[in-house]
Amino acid sequence: MSASIRTRRTLATGLSAVLVTAGVAAVAPAHAATGPVTYSCTTTLGPTDLTVDIDSSLPTTKIYAGEPVPVTITSTGSLPGSFAKQIATAGFDRFSGTVEANTAIDGTPATASQSIPVTPLGDQSAPGGAVVPFTASGPFNYTAKTPGTSTFTTSGFTANLVLHRPDGTTQPATATCTAPAGRPPVIDTVPVVAKSVTNLALSRTTAGYGQAVTVTAKVTTTGGSPAGTVAFVVDGVKTEIKVDKDGVAQLVLDDLTLGGHQVSATFVPSDKQLYEGSADGPDTLRVVKAGTRTRLAISGKTTPKVTRATAKVSGNFGTVPTGKVKFVLRKLGQQWQGFVKVRTRALVDGKASASFGKLGKGRYKLRAVYKGDANHTRSKAVKKFRERRP
Repeated sequence: MSASIRTRRTLATGLSAVLVTAGVAAVAPAHAATGPVTYSCTTTLGPTDLTVDIDSSLPTTKIYAGEPVPVTITSTGSLPGSFAKQIATAGFDRFSGTVEANTAIDGTPATASQSIPVTPLGDQSAPGGAVVPFTASGPFNYTAKTPGTSTFTTSGFTANLVLHRPDGTTQPATATCTAPAGRPPVIDTVPVVAKSVTNLALSRTTAGYGQAVTVTAKVTTTGGSPAGTVAFVVDGVKTEIKVDKDGVAQLVLDDLTLGGHQVSATFVPSDKQLYEGSADGPDTLRVVKAGTRTRLAISGKTTPKVTRATAKVSGNFGTVPTGKVKFVLRKLGQQWQGFVKVRTRALVDGKASASFGKLGKGRYKLRAVYKGDANHTRSKAVKKFRERRP
């Protein structure tokens, strides 16, 4: 017998997952046409055929991998007149039952159950009987696990009918129908897309000038590890980093100016038909002045030589400070309380030197004070030394 299965959003659509646009790509509509399909049916009342049109309530918009989709499947069919007359001749005037469709999604078996309400046979007095329209419907939940394209097929179905007599008695009848040549017709193909979530994290939210801050974006999806890039945007400047096999991308910031900086991350999938993009942020990163360290070296510690002091100033995070160093030399001892020499010198490549000439014998204290600059805090170093005669 011949069965025509026709779908607008078809059963296949209802049972597979749809493409998610990742916020970037458009969703392709589901395939929805099979053409005429001939099913051969064996029943407890003898061989027959059925004409069936299967449809689903699945929307034509997105369905996401990992999210269950409730679908109502409706089959509209008709009993051939000869088969309906045979049932009526046996004393029945109505029928009801269930249909178990032998479906598969990408080769994985799935069963769709539908209910047939009590349906009158009508007038079957004509020699060939009369065709009897009927419907069968039922819910179905489908969850796509991975992104891609799902193909839905129906290799056949089993109808468990209940035949009703006017006196209220019933009799079961079973019909088993198979696809022609054992080849299941494709009812639908549906794009499957995975949602993504991007989580942005800063290794610290306050950093000293020159201190490295690692910005990490972790991308997770409902359908495995995605390929693609993360577009990090710092104060409007974009840097794209490829995500690794674990969905992680990292950017190291160590050259930001003082003040607040806005950092955001947007995942851009390589295949926008499989994965949906996502974003996080902006988060605020504040950069403050870096601490410094001043080291002091003294040469010429004998009276015939010129005494020279050298201050080396370094930033805590490898930066080179600019600005000036003030050297203050005092001779120790109560009788020398008024002995003070002051020199102020500019840093060159982080160093400053000052000469104090030939000093007399005795004990001295030298203080070097770095005054700081726009990016660095002040610091100082103090050393005591003794001038000796050779």
